[in-house]
Amino acid sequence: ELLGRNTRMPVCQAEDGMPVEPNHVYLIPPKKCLTIFKGHLMLAEWDSKKGPILPVDLFFSSLAGDCGERAIGIALSGTGSDGTRGIRAIKEAGGLVMIQDERSAKFSGMPHSAIATGLADFILPAPDMPRALLKFIKHPLLAQPGGKHHHPPSNIMQKIQGLIRTETGIDFSGYKQNSLVRRTERRMGISQVRDAAQYFEVLRQSPQEITAFVNDLLISVTRFFRDSEAFKCLRDKVVPALFAHASEERAIRVWVPGCATGEEAYSIAILMAEHAATLGEQYDVRIFATDVNKKTIEFAAAGIYPGSIAADIPKDLLARYFMKVERGWQICRRIREQVVFARQNILTDPPFTRMDLVSCRNLLIYLQSPMQRKVLSILHYALRSEGWLFLGSSETVGEQQDIFAQSHVKARIFQKRGDSALTVSDRARIATASSPAHETPSVPPHGGSNDGKRPPDKLWNAINAKLIADFAPTCFAVNERDEILYSFGQPQAFIALQTGRAHLNLLKLVPRDLSLALSTAIREARKQNAAVHYRGVKFRQDHATVLLDLKVEPMPGDGDAPAVWLVFLKKSGNPATAPEGEDFDPGNRSTQRIADLEEDLQISRENLQAAIEQKETSAEELQASNEELMAANEELQSSNEELESVNEEQATLNSEYQQKNDELLVANNDIDNFLRTAQIGTIFLDKTLHIRRFTPVVAEEMKLLPQDAGRLLTDLSHPLIHELSSEAQRVLRDKAPVEKTVETRPGVWHLLRISPYRREGTTDEGIVVTFVNVSALKQARHDLQKHRQQEKR
Repeated sequence: ELLGRNTRMPVCQAEDGMPVEPNHVYLIPPKKCLTIFKGHLMLAEWDSKKGPILPVDLFFSSLAGDCGERAIGIALSGTGSDGTRGIRAIKEAGGLVMIQDERSAKFSGMPHSAIATGLADFILPAPDMPRALLKFIKHPLLAQPGGKHHHPPSNIMQKIQGLIRTETGIDFSGYKQNSLVRRTERRMGISQVRDAAQYFEVLRQSPQEITAFVNDLLISVTRFFRDSEAFKCLRDKVVPALFAHASEERAIRVWVPGCATGEEAYSIAILMAEHAATLGEQYDVRIFATDVNKKTIEFAAAGIYPGSIAADIPKDLLARYFMKVERGWQICRRIREQVVFARQNILTDPPFTRMDLVSCRNLLIYLQSPMQRKVLSILHYALRSEGWLFLGSSETVGEQQDIFAQSHVKARIFQKRGDSALTVSDRARIATASSPAHETPSVPPHGGSNDGKRPPDKLWNAINAKLIADFAPTCFAVNERDEILYSFGQPQAFIALQTGRAHLNLLKLVPRDLSLALSTAIREARKQNAAVHYRGVKFRQDHATVLLDLKVEPMPGDGDAPAVWLVFLKKSGNPATAPEGEDFDPGNRSTQRIADLEEDLQISRENLQAAIEQKETSAEELQASNEELMAANEELQSSNEELESVNEEQATLNSEYQQKNDELLVANNDIDNFLRTAQIGTIFLDKTLHIRRFTPVVAEEMKLLPQDAGRLLTDLSHPLIHELSSEAQRVLRDKAPVEKTVETRPGVWHLLRISPYRREGTTDEGIVVTFVNVSALKQARHDLQKHRQQEKR
């Protein structure tokens, strides 16, 4: 009813499944959560288990997911920070954000919190919003979904990218072109420019528009503990492993490229601090957070965030690591000191090295495939052996699974393979990012100071390769996954590349009749940690059967370096010169191999059963916790309902009090006017004869001033004060009024009436003294009496 008085549009209460129609106003029902899906409104009961109810955040987030870049969120006058997280979701989806100017808002809490995100496209008073909104949605580039019919010319896009690179030093050529075009069209709609060439001129003339354009492209949208399940996995699985590896050095190094406003870096720092507290030991945790955007880096370094972050952070962590400040919440000093913020472009600047953990989340999804491969190569280079890589929920290592092992699939956590090495092309990609253009090689191009007496190193390497190929046995160096790290001799005689996806697994590259002997020998060597020899291994080559001598010998790693196994293959010669070892019997070895596999299967089953039992135990504990939480939530819900009832009653009482105040104001005005216009002097005294109030007539008669209110009556100087005081005391004592005529000064007579001050339902609380000037009446009586005396004479 209230909304309907201010609009000609139909105003209706939202219903579950109701389709959204143009020019309609939909109002959320009480105690409901509202979302939108495929153009239909969806209602749900409040789920108190999920924490505080923030209906605007919930609806904005669903709007971003349903409409993407066509979503528009408008935050108007309101209290609290509801809507701030939803605005971030809309902005991340490429939508538009409008916020009411704080100065024009009756309640500035919600606009202030939304403006603090720095994500607003328009900050306007409410009356100015419709015009800007209609101009935006009617822009030709935005009238069709995705601007399909109005793609800016490629040469203009290149000019825009060149201008941005010149002005900011940021090269967006590696970004996905579709995203780049959509963001450009969106900025053209906001700037009300219809032509890409015209927008290029706007960029040339407006540094502010360049800044806004770059901020749109960088999409600095994040939050604390974003994707809580992934951070839970990081906390439970990765962080303990990092501290275990650092038990001797007591130092942990973390790199967060593309940190935006710093929430992710601080989240990791908090997890580190929490785990260190459980160990009760001091560790040197150093987190390097970098971003190409200078403004966001400065914001992150300050560590001050709006009040809406309380919805993302558990209450206990909020209490331990944050301080309440005027603008919201600030990270405590000891956490800020662990995080070093710096401006860096991961695509062009040198990377950090020897990192235990790299958290690069939601950066790869905006880059083209070549740039993604380059970034992954840089991150591989930055990590120490078996270091951890933390990616976003929509990101993966793609084709580079040979250098990153998938550790936790759902959480997108990967681990650098301990023996993995970058290809030449990958190293070239890193070189372009880590070596300045003016840097010169440290070795002369012609081999340095070669005086002719010593052949160059290149020749020695060729000689070594020739000797190994001609005289040394064929040898393969493999890792724990049976992948070839290096080969010697004549490997082409034993291995052949198979069709399909390429790999370096030795057991898959050799013929099947050799694979069984190899796998058996390698397994025995690992099991016994000693060399294993087999004679008489049959191998089919060039339509003939050849006997081989096989040897597998472990080579332990040095320190953190992984172990390597050497596999020697040599054709059998004179039995007298055959190496030590046992004859290889395929039948017996097949039986042994089957037994080994069955043993592995049994161990896997036992591990699976233990995991299932642990999961069932955890599920029971979670069920019990859920039941307790549900009971607590029900109590909170009941309390909320009671508070709502109290609020409604309070509102009703406030209305009644307002009405009473209005009536009282009228009555006071009536009394004031009566006392001011009536020629009756009145003094109100309390029980202790202190003056409470007096009328103008009394003020003139007794020379009273406004500041005399509150003074004791006997402190005044007037001929009647003594008599007035004694009579007032008698009235207070006898509860009966007194009336007499007194001469206040020669020829001036007043009728003095002293009465108790009474209120309905209470005892007497003071005295009312009235003065009525009866001088004329007194004079008339005197004249009448004088006239009668004259008549008698």
